[in-house]
Parts: sequence; C-alpha cells; structure tokens
Amino acid sequence: MEPGDDLISKLLGATHDGEPIDVGTVLGIVALVLITGIDTTWSGIGSARWHLVNHPEDAARLVDEPMLMPLAVEELLRAYSPVTMVRQVRSDTEFAGCPMREGDEVLLSFPAANRDPEAFERPDEVILDRKHNRHVAFGVGIHRCAGSNLARMEFGSPWKSGWPGFPPSGRLRGWR
Repeated sequence: MEPGDDLISKLLGATHDGEPIDVGTVLGIVALVLITGIDTTWSGIGSARWHLVNHPEDAARLVDEPMLMPLAVEELLRAYSPVTMVRQVRSDTEFAGCPMREGDEVLLSFPAANRDPEAFERPDEVILDRKHNRHVAFGVGIHRCAGSNLARMEFGSPWKSGWPGFPPSGRLRGWR
C-alpha cells in the first residue's frame, strides 16, 4: 500500500534530526489525536446538552437568540470543562499533607480555575451571555490544547446544524 495524503502517512514518513520517527511515537500521536479530538469533544457536547435539558430556559434563549451561540459555547466550556491533565511526580514530595512518590500520577483539575470567584462573577452559574470569560477549559500556557479552535467549532456545530430535538429555529416542544 502506498502512503496517502493523510496524517498517519505523513507521520510515518516524517523524520526528526534526519532519523525516521519511531512507530511507537507515531502510535502515541495517533492515540492522542483520537482521544483529544473525540473524547473531549463528545464529553463537552454531552455536558452542554445535559445543561440545556436541565435548564430549558437557557435552551429556549438560544432558540430565541441564536446570535448568543459564540458566547454560550464559551460559557458552557467554562462551566463544564471537558479536559484535565495527568502528570507524573518527578521526585518524592508532600503537598497539603498528601505524600507523593516519584512516578506517581497526579490528576490536575485545572478546570477548577473556571469556578474561581476572583476571576468570574457568579462562577457557579451558567450565564450564556457572559462577556468576561477567560476560561482555561483547554488548558493554559504551553499546555494549551493545540486543537482548541477546532474543538470550539465542533462544540457549537450540533446546535447550528439542527440537533434532533433542538431546532435551530422555532419553539421548544417536549425537548427532554
């Protein structure tokens, strides 16, 4: 089979410092793309749908005011951040009375920053038209998700394209 014009073929044919990239590294990259491109997106969409089912006033508002969708997407990402990070402890340490050993894995719940009352007014409420919204749903700094713009587009598309039970126009009827 000849290499195609797809990501996996490009990775398998790529070199670094003149050496081919190891197949294990390519498999790791492919797994990362699948996990980050699928898992977090469907998780975020599912959380947003859960919110709209349980807050029909917000769903009705999006039907009546579709121009709110960009702000609503950001707010729903802030409120229901689908991404966390796992890191390995580099050396034995203790944090807040919790001993951690070299090699232990630690789940960093950085999305908790999206509920910081010093950063967000009424942080535990979903405010669809929140203007100041510098959330960290996709990480921050060098750990920011490289696919965050694609994820935003995917996150908003089910409602724009007429998700069953969520018409892009009209009234909400039996949407549960």
